[in-house]
Amino acid sequence: MEINSIEHGAFYGCTSLAQITLPTELASIGILAFYGCTNLTLVTCLTTVPPSLGISVFYNIHASLAIKVPAGSVEAYQAAEGWREYADKISAID
Repeated sequence: MEINSIEHGAFYGCTSLAQITLPTELASIGILAFYGCTNLTLVTCLTTVPPSLGISVFYNIHASLAIKVPAGSVEAYQAAEGWREYADKISAID
């Protein structure tokens, strides 16, 4: 099953979510998708091209959120619309 989008509010308020890995074919993340996921500390995004990002996707989440992306894509994510708000949280997958 191929997942190419995460719908608006898909994980809204899901306090049991601590980590998530987003697939290589992901093209978009909807508004408020992870809003209120207060225990979310790690998002690993496997796609090299930053997916389009809705408004307030990562608001009201854990303060130590880390966003891991492919090593060759760190700068692209840090500069991409929406993602640049989280530039200090974006680093290469170990």
